[in-house]
Amino acid sequence: MSLDGTEYLKFVNNNNLPFYSYEKILNQSGTIFSTKELDKSKWSVTRDNNWKYIIFNNNLLPNQGWKIHISANINDAAEVLQDISSFLIDKKISFKFVPDSYTLKITYSKYGHREESGKFITVYPSTEKQFCSLLDPLLNIMSAYRNGPYILNDQQWKQSNVFFRYGAFKKMTYNIDGNITYIIKDPRGKCIEDVRAPYYSLPNFIKEPKFILENNVFPNEKVFSDLKSFKIDEAIHFSNAGGVYSAKYNSKRVILKEGRPNVGLDRNNNDGFARIKHEYNTLVKLRYVDEIVNPINYKEIWNHNYLVEDIVDGESLSEFIAREYPFSNDISAKDYLKKATRISITLMSIVKKVHNYGIAIGDLQPSNIMVINNHDCISLKLIDLECATRINNKFEPGLVTQDFVSQHSKTFGAADWYAVYKISRHLFLPIESGMNFSKNFIMRQNENIEDKFGKSAIKTLTYVSNEISKYINIYPSPNFYNKELDVPKYKYSMKNVENNIVGLDLGLIKNLNF
Repeated sequence: MSLDGTEYLKFVNNNNLPFYSYEKILNQSGTIFSTKELDKSKWSVTRDNNWKYIIFNNNLLPNQGWKIHISANINDAAEVLQDISSFLIDKKISFKFVPDSYTLKITYSKYGHREESGKFITVYPSTEKQFCSLLDPLLNIMSAYRNGPYILNDQQWKQSNVFFRYGAFKKMTYNIDGNITYIIKDPRGKCIEDVRAPYYSLPNFIKEPKFILENNVFPNEKVFSDLKSFKIDEAIHFSNAGGVYSAKYNSKRVILKEGRPNVGLDRNNNDGFARIKHEYNTLVKLRYVDEIVNPINYKEIWNHNYLVEDIVDGESLSEFIAREYPFSNDISAKDYLKKATRISITLMSIVKKVHNYGIAIGDLQPSNIMVINNHDCISLKLIDLECATRINNKFEPGLVTQDFVSQHSKTFGAADWYAVYKISRHLFLPIESGMNFSKNFIMRQNENIEDKFGKSAIKTLTYVSNEISKYINIYPSPNFYNKELDVPKYKYSMKNVENNIVGLDLGLIKNLNF
């Protein structure tokens, strides 16, 4: 696995220093998984960041072959490992598994790797015959447990938590067209890509064993018949929780949002399926709020569900800022100032309307705000309300967007208002604000905003902050740092770049623990 935003969270730790420790966060919020006891003179046990390997010493594994993956419901994982490992250790069969609940939840999270998600245990049969002989016994063990995530790049065995694919047992890479690529070898020894895509595929020199072809069982095709009502034009976005598509439904252009069960988990263990269903119910309650995207239909097809909603002909606020913000000093800031001011005031009005229904938006951030620009007449529409909840519910978010959330919010309603304030500042200064680390940052940033847009922008931000301060403290301290960072006493410029770099170096060196 490569290190992305979700895996980075493994190394974040609440502490009095802004540095990170995987071990500490695991001790606070994770469970280390354990197998049946084994004779370490006969087994090799190793571990890396993502896997723990249990390899039988006398078992000479091939470099590639058929491997089996066990998918487990996040709540059953510890028990599943005990049962599966007992069986495999008794049979002297090598395997690996995700070593702890924290890492497993990251792989099951909304932005975990779709190609890997669901692969809790990987079994390494030494021969094709052994591979076939293991499928039904493993299925029998897993029949006692709830469904886990469907593994996208594997074939499912008899609609169970047992999956399989042909691929490499050991890490083999090769430079193909200038890219380091995972590979397997064909019968002539030629290196070919070990395809790790979110769908099941076989190398061209491999066929499924006769036992598989004669005994595997698939869902009845009728369960998928409702999919024919959608004509998908293109995929807009994919995550572990499901896809978002541009489609036609009843001859109308729509957005189609898909929810997958038991995967795409948020911090509260809600999966993609639950959030899509919840979003539809929320949109129905808010159907008379013009600034909320309109729901058209909801369908449950096979194990997935689908929300059909109006397509919004506009661009996200993130895209609007990237395109419209006058980054260059040669561009007039007057038009942008007018639009940004209108967006800030309009957003406050929308949040008040939604709160009047007793509903908080939950994850209010620029990507979920659509800007509709008709002949310089700006209007907004909110999308992606899968995190919406009651405004007075205690703030325990499942999904958040950093820099637009304060963990010090007491309720979801208050959290919405904090997001409005941060979005308003983001409009005028689209950077990571750092305001949590020092209130003095606000004054320095306001100087930069005034230099760019004049006193009118500061007047708007002052109005917004005064209104929102009625609901929440807009200057919260960070969770993991109990001090205030120093703010430079002078403005950055090309003349003092070198001094600033030296200062950053010294700050790092000062805090190193040798």
